[in-house]
Amino acid sequence: MSRPTQRRLVALLLLLPAAACGIPEPQDGPRLMVMLVVDQLIPEQLERYGEHYSGGLRRLLDEGHRFDNAAHDHGVTETAAGHATISTGVYPKTHGIVANDWYEFDAAGEARLVYAVADSLSPIVGIPERSGRSPRNLERGGMADWVLGADSGAHVVSVSKKDRAAVTMAARAPGHVYWLDAEEGRYVTSTWYRQALPGWVEDFNREARTRFLSDSVWYSTIPAGLEQVVPRGDPAPYEADGIHTTFPHRFEDEEDGSSPSDFNEWIAERPMVDVATIELAMTAVRELGMGDDDIVDYLGVSLSQVDYVGHRYGPLSVEQFDTLLRLDRLLGEFFAFLDGEIGSGGWVLGFSSDHGVQPVPEYLLELGQPGGRVGGRDFRAAAQLVRDALPDAAGATSGPEQERVAEVLEELDFVADAVTDAELAGPPSADSLIRLQQNSYFAGRMPGPLHRYGVHLEIRLTHGTVEYTGGGTNHGSPYWHDRHVPLIFLGAGVQPGRSDLRVRTVDVAPTLAALAGIAVPTDLAGRDLFR
Repeated sequence: MSRPTQRRLVALLLLLPAAACGIPEPQDGPRLMVMLVVDQLIPEQLERYGEHYSGGLRRLLDEGHRFDNAAHDHGVTETAAGHATISTGVYPKTHGIVANDWYEFDAAGEARLVYAVADSLSPIVGIPERSGRSPRNLERGGMADWVLGADSGAHVVSVSKKDRAAVTMAARAPGHVYWLDAEEGRYVTSTWYRQALPGWVEDFNREARTRFLSDSVWYSTIPAGLEQVVPRGDPAPYEADGIHTTFPHRFEDEEDGSSPSDFNEWIAERPMVDVATIELAMTAVRELGMGDDDIVDYLGVSLSQVDYVGHRYGPLSVEQFDTLLRLDRLLGEFFAFLDGEIGSGGWVLGFSSDHGVQPVPEYLLELGQPGGRVGGRDFRAAAQLVRDALPDAAGATSGPEQERVAEVLEELDFVADAVTDAELAGPPSADSLIRLQQNSYFAGRMPGPLHRYGVHLEIRLTHGTVEYTGGGTNHGSPYWHDRHVPLIFLGAGVQPGRSDLRVRTVDVAPTLAALAGIAVPTDLAGRDLFR
């Protein structure tokens, strides 16, 4: 127990009101501010299957205030960038997390790859040999920092399967920040946050291996006959490995199992791990006494399995429909838990996604739409083409040489546009797609596929083309399908409703903070949507 919880219990046992013991009663309004992100969730998945939801997704649609025309307004639509934008209320050009990873020039002038939340100075607690993690690359604070600024006694918790989600959702705030180490099959943190795992997290990890992370078969939970609502057929040769494309999915069939960590890795990309992440979040609420007094606490939760399943099978697959039905039930249990633990008027929640996704390219072709794939071989060939045509300009980082490189790249059939640093760093472009890429530009941090091959220029692929080989699909472009995401607010102070107002994900943080009564910085890119 923490804060006044023990004294409240004593007061209850003595049949005295808490106020008689000098303990302030909880304030009116929310005492817990929750940010819930479902990785790769797209609005179509809420609309298409809405009548089949009866749990948390249904409650969001019925009781929440929904913004149907919400989108990320930055061009590199990846997990780390999306979470950081939602968390901070500013664009990647300001917070600095421009992608999941990017290239930077070292002291010798060589381009080196940087992971968004990598930090060699912050090793993983209990696994010092594992690469460290922290928000050191994040240039701005966010919702969690604002909550601590309002009261240093506030609790901050952020949990996810993914480190780049858990870390960025907590922004730069110290707190309880945990993610799943897939190799070991347990939730971990780094020394940026604490020097040892709390006992309750250790206990949770031991229990999680048995209760949540031990099922070696993924069975469908879709009611009989309901698969027909899925627009795509099953099996489909462009899913997964092209072989294991139907239920049930078994570990023994899909992995060789030669390494002890293989099973943990397999589980980490299946829907069961979302159950463990939500259970960890609920455990944190109980153990820390979140929302039990007049201090507003912050809880960030990012669920990853819609993303993994979407990548592997596509957003409109049977597997994804099953994942969404599981998500609906899971969120129903989570919201009911918050109602019971804190009270229905004691919490307020923001709900969104870090990015959208493109349908599987082969499915687009079946519909008569543009679709294609490119990968390392294509980008190596593009880099060689540049070197052959312009040997002195291939590695240029600025100036007229980049313009010449852009002209060569734009001759390729999968390149829609090549954008120079001068354009990205310049005034807002009249081209809306370039403006989105400008919002993802942070000087010295170079995302994109060509930098690893020595061509330092940003490109945009043609519509319908994904940077993804094999089966499944991808995201990352500035096109609408990768930027359009759900945005719903639910809980204390929120009136049910629906709006087609054009809004942006930088609006999420200031809106949720306002609902929780938390002051925000004056220089945010976003705004309170209810003012």
